[in-house]
Parts: sequence; structure tokens; C-alpha cells
Amino acid sequence: MSTDLQDRVALRELNERLAAANKFDLDALMLNRQGILAPAQIKLMYTRLKWLGFLFLALIGIGIYQYTKNGFADKTALLIVYLFLTGYIGYNFITALKNTSAKRVESVEGIGFSEYETETDLDRDDKETTYYYRIGATRFLVKSEEAYDALINNLKYRAYFLPQSKTLINIEALQAPKSQSEQERNAQ
Repeated sequence: MSTDLQDRVALRELNERLAAANKFDLDALMLNRQGILAPAQIKLMYTRLKWLGFLFLALIGIGIYQYTKNGFADKTALLIVYLFLTGYIGYNFITALKNTSAKRVESVEGIGFSEYETETDLDRDDKETTYYYRIGATRFLVKSEEAYDALINNLKYRAYFLPQSKTLINIEALQAPKSQSEQERNAQ
């Protein structure tokens, strides 16, 4: 097999592995390259928007009910938690609304790296690991260790993301990984 054909096959396999690990749609990639969200991506965004809106309105309703029935006079800690939670959900709802209404995608190109952060909860003796892709100077949260492992470090990638939330919605490798024989030649 020629080197050019091997590179194309390796690149296609890497992109398929990235899409599968991140639960992205390779068919959406063509539209994402044009800066447009694919219909399946829009449908997922509407679902997220619907649930955030429902949760936000439910929190507002609970707050109004609580205030009219009992007030918040002697429940300062509860009020602070309620306001923080409502503000957080409201911020996420507004961000999702902006992303959904814009229906556009931005992209960044650069050398890609997998990164992770581990936090230890000493009270429960528990570790929590958060995984990321760094493409150029931009870092994106990825949802699983499988996604973390799918990216091959030091290759050129293009990441597609929502402009308001910087949520990664697709990624493609632009450079094929080196073949085993090429790695052996470089090592000598």
C-alpha cells in the first residue's frame, strides 16, 4: 500500500475513533466545516434547552411559592443556596438559548494534547478525574476516559465548538498518525 493511501486510511480511522469515543456524528462534520450546526446537533441542543428551561422555571416557581407562603426571613443559608442554584441554571439556560438561536459553530486548529486533572476528596478517600483536549491554546472538556485516550498527542486537529459555551461538538484530525515503520525509522 502506498504511503499516501496508508496516511488517508490512518487519518480516517483516527477520525472514526474520535467520533465514536466522543459520541460525535461524522456526517455532521461537513456542515460543521462550514460553520453550521447539523440538524441532529440542533435537536440535541433543543432537548438540552427544554430541560434547562423547565428546571429554571420550576426553581422560579418554587421560590415564589416559598416566598409567598413562608418568606425567607430566618432561612438565610437556604436562600443563598437557592439563589446560587437558580442563577447557575439561569446562566446555563441563557447560554444554551444563545447557542441554539445562533445555530453556528466556530473552530480552532492546532496541535492537540489530551490532559486530565485529578481531585482527591480526603473525607471520602475518593478521586475524581476530569479529562480535556487542548487544541492550540483552547481547552475543551471531554466526557470520558475513552475520549481522552482516543486523541493522539502532537498531531494537528481542528475542533468545532459552540461559540457561547465553548462546548466541543466535533473534532477532526488533520494530520495522520505516524505509521509503525515511520516511528521506527525516526527512532534510529
